[in-house]
Amino acid sequence: MIKRVGNLTHSFFMFFCEIINDKKYLNSKIISTLVELKTIKLITMLELTKKVLKKVSFDAKLFQKELNKALKWINDTEEITKFKQWCIIEFGSLYPLIIKEAFERKAIV
Repeated sequence: MIKRVGNLTHSFFMFFCEIINDKKYLNSKIISTLVELKTIKLITMLELTKKVLKKVSFDAKLFQKELNKALKWINDTEEITKFKQWCIIEFGSLYPLIIKEAFERKAIV
């Protein structure tokens, strides 16, 4: 018979306790889950940023402001490189100086 412990069934509760006792397993699962969540968040934020940049590309000051905001939270070197390439392809003919200056500032910081 399965007993209930709060909202958890007894068998699930026991399984959970076994996992907690195996700290290496638990730590590796937590770390891999956090890495996955961070990657998903980064991808989502980048996609949102790209949409915003496309929508504000009619105005140089708005474009510069949004580009600088995006570069504040992107920390991964590989993602910065990909994002820079995307910006050059999409907006290089419109705002080459803004893009160049923004990414140079990011490299300095």
